[in-house]
Order: sequence, then structure tokens, then C-alpha cells
Amino acid sequence: MDMEDGAFREESDTSGLNRAPPVPFPTKAMKPLSPLKTALLLLMAMVANIFTNVNPVAAAAIVAMTCMCILAEGLDAPYRTRVASCTERYCSFFLCLLPTGLAMGFSCWGYLEVAAQIVCGLGYSVHRALARRHPDVWLVIFAFPCVNTAIWALAMVTLPVGATASPVYNVAQWPILLQIASLLGRSSVTFVLSLVAAGTAHFFTSGKRRALEVGLSLLLLTWMLGGVLFYVHRREVAFLANFQAGDFVYERIKEVRDWPSTSDDALYSHAMAHLMEFRLGYRLTKVGTAHLLGERMRRNSYNRHAFAINSYHSHGELIDAAYGRTSFRASNFVLDMSQTGPGGAPSEYYHVSCLNDVDNIYDETKRRLQAGDTIVIHSERASGTIFFSSDSEDIIRRYSSLLQSNFVNSSNRTEAVVVLSFVGADYKSWYHLVSRHGSEMSYAKNHPVPFVETDIVAGTSPPYVASVVIGNVYSEPVAVSGSICFDTDFPLLTRHAAGADLFLETSETWANIGWQHLQGHRVTAVENGQTLVKNFYGAYG
Repeated sequence: MDMEDGAFREESDTSGLNRAPPVPFPTKAMKPLSPLKTALLLLMAMVANIFTNVNPVAAAAIVAMTCMCILAEGLDAPYRTRVASCTERYCSFFLCLLPTGLAMGFSCWGYLEVAAQIVCGLGYSVHRALARRHPDVWLVIFAFPCVNTAIWALAMVTLPVGATASPVYNVAQWPILLQIASLLGRSSVTFVLSLVAAGTAHFFTSGKRRALEVGLSLLLLTWMLGGVLFYVHRREVAFLANFQAGDFVYERIKEVRDWPSTSDDALYSHAMAHLMEFRLGYRLTKVGTAHLLGERMRRNSYNRHAFAINSYHSHGELIDAAYGRTSFRASNFVLDMSQTGPGGAPSEYYHVSCLNDVDNIYDETKRRLQAGDTIVIHSERASGTIFFSSDSEDIIRRYSSLLQSNFVNSSNRTEAVVVLSFVGADYKSWYHLVSRHGSEMSYAKNHPVPFVETDIVAGTSPPYVASVVIGNVYSEPVAVSGSICFDTDFPLLTRHAAGADLFLETSETWANIGWQHLQGHRVTAVENGQTLVKNFYGAYG
């Protein structure tokens, strides 16, 4: 009888009629993270989030997302009941989002990034659900990059901080990787970084090597494609150099170039950027402590241009002297560029001055034009506060007359432009690109900084592209546009100016925000295929 019952039970098991209902997770469950590993991963995620923006460290965003994906997959709670366990696990994970969100908020000066990080928890939650349900399927790693990319794309449109703290900002120091943004937009870079993080995390928790291989392979392919785009499309790169009094690099350059020594050196930093020609059109120059300022110009090879940027303290002849000698590794290596590079000498130079915190900015602009500068950029609001609408027109006419006088008196009939920035009677922050013919392009700042610029009325029209002649009067017109500071963090706004070859931006920053803006706005330059010239107010310009 027992044997018959056993046979019956065996037959029943074979047919599957009396099988137990499926459990929500497979029997081959992931090993939960120990408290020590959880604490270490959470600490790494917090530190990495801090260094995604405050002082951007390349790959910090990948580290932060990888740690959070590992926590999403492996963080567990003591098993009680099926429902209670699931609830406890998710509560434990979302508690980890709070400190990492605070770290990201600290990195971005607190602009709503805690809320953004909690919203991003949706991507981690989807990754957790699929990875724990199907640990043996490596394809689950594609869920997180899809959701995470969509969330950051929506954040750029809906949040009042635009693209600030986007993962792509963190890798702005990798210009080769960024080139994919010129084809598919910045969201494509976010997708690649998210896939690398998800693949690495799934390999760490489940041991699936294929997940790691797929993530790294896509990163490698993106890098290779970026390298092809970088060279084939003749990317041109400029660098912003920061010189401070008492700094070793500054003292060395002052000695080499006879840099003027004034009492103002202790108060203002000097901005300098140079665009040099190298093989395959790759222009790369660092001077002193240098940071990447801009990217390529869509310009034919027979009409190459280069930049020489100086602060208002510099002598006119220093522009040419600076072009002849550059530094590639800060103070460690100085390269003599007195001979023409393999790419050939540029046919024409843009001599650019970035002015800020000047007692009489009109007189200083006049001196810079007389010294041969062809682009003079005033920092944000530096042109003076205008209290009556008629004054706005008067100041434009005044600078237009100055440019006309400079054109007539110059020996070679040099065309120049001045970027004005001031607050008008309508309490809007205005941007004017002024030539000797008047205002070529103007718009009002669309996105005042939250909690800081409460006295500014937002503009409603985006910047547009103007065609102007800069330099020799017989030169071809250049497509020029620009923006004001925080507006550059909004891709939908800058897309209206994507047709410009030259993007002149004016800013007013404090502390290290200038460096943060520089990282993000490099992404904008690559995405739109422009050369960015950025004037900061404060420590970086």
C-alpha cells in the first residue's frame, strides 16, 4: 500500500498536478550583503556623489551608481513573512537613498537634488526587482539605464535646475567619450554610464561575467566611436587657465613672460585660453592650471581660427607672446611652440578679453579694443545696472560707437564685438552681442538661479544665432550666439543656438561653482558642436 501510494505520489509529481505554487524569487537566491559591506558601499556612494559636482572627479558618477545598484540587489532584511520581507527590504534600500541624496545635494549646493535622488530610486527599484527575480539572466542590466536615462531627461525639462548634477556632467573631463553626445545627445552618455554601473553591480552580486562584459564593451565601443568623431570632424579644444597670486605656476609664467605685477593680482585671478593647431585638426593647449573650456568649431580647414584670451591686466603684446609658449602639464612641462605645429598655423586669431570687477569697464573695454582684441566679454551684470529703458538703448549705442571708432582708427580695419550684460528697467538680466552696427543678438535670461536671483524677472525668448564678421573686415561671417550663466544648463534653451560656431557665455559665479559650470557647459559645447568661450566672475575667470 505504501509502495502504491509512493508510486502514485511519484506519478503525480511527474505530471505536475500537485506541485507547490512558484515562489517569487528563485531558489538560487543572491547572498545578502553583510552589515560591513552595506556600510562601506553606502559610504562609497556618498563620497562619490559629493565628487560628482563639487570638485568633479571623473568616473565618480559610475562609482556612485554602481554602489547603489549593488545595494539595490543585495540589501536584505531578516526574513519574516513574504510580504513583510519585501516591504522591509525596500524600506531599507530607500533609507540608503536619503544620505546619498544629501551628499548629491551638498555637491550641487542643495538645489533640489535630494528630491532628484529619491526620484532616481525608481530606476534602482526596477533594477532590484528584475535582478532579484532573474539573477541568472544578464539582460536585466538594461532596465536600469533605460529608466535612469529617462528620469534624467525628464529632470532636464521639469526641474528648475535643468541638467545640473546629471551623470554626464561628471565625465566632462573625458572629451573623447563625450563625442557621442554630438550624434545622439547627452542622454546617450547617461545610458552608457548607467549600463556600466548596472553590469558591474550584477557581476558583483550574482557573478554573471556576461553582464560586466556587455557594460564594458559598450563603454569601449563608445570611446572608439568618440575617437573617430573627434578626429574626423576636426574637434578644436580650448582651455581656461586659472592664475592666482602667490601660486607657483603663476610665478613661473610671470617670470617667463614678464607678466605685469600689480596689487590687483592678489584680488583677481587671470584667465587665459589658447587654441593651437595640431595634427588632424586637434587643438589642445594647457597653460598653468588648466581646465577644458570648449570644444569643436564646425569650420573648414582652410579658414582656421585660434584664440588668445587675456584678462584686462595684460599688455597687448602679451597675447602674441602667450601663443608662442605653452604648458602641457601645469608647471611640470613647458613646450616651446615658437615653430608652427604639424597642423599648420591658423589663418586668423580671435583676441578675447574677459572683463569683470573693473572700476570703469567702458574705459577698460576701449583699452582692450585699442590693444587689438576682437572679442570683449563683460561678466554677468558687469556692464552696469540700467534703471530706465532709454539707458539700455544708450549704452548699446555708446559701445556701438566705440566699436565704430575703433574700426575707423585701426590700421587694418578690424571688426570687433562686445558682449554686454546688465539688468534693465524691466528687472530682466539682458545679454547683448554688440557690433559697430548695433545689437546683433539679444535676449533676457530665461532661468534665474532659484533662491538667489529672486529679484530677476525671467525672460521668455531663447537666444538665437547672429552672423557677424570678427577680425579682418574681409573675413567670412561667423555664426555667433551666447547665453547667460545658468541658462546654459538647460539643453532645450541652448538647442535654439545650436547653429552657432562660436558660443560666447557670460557668467557670475562664486566659490567653486565656476568650475562646476565649466564641466557642465563643456557638455553643451560638444552636444551642439560649438567652441565655447566662457567669462566667469570670481575665482575662475
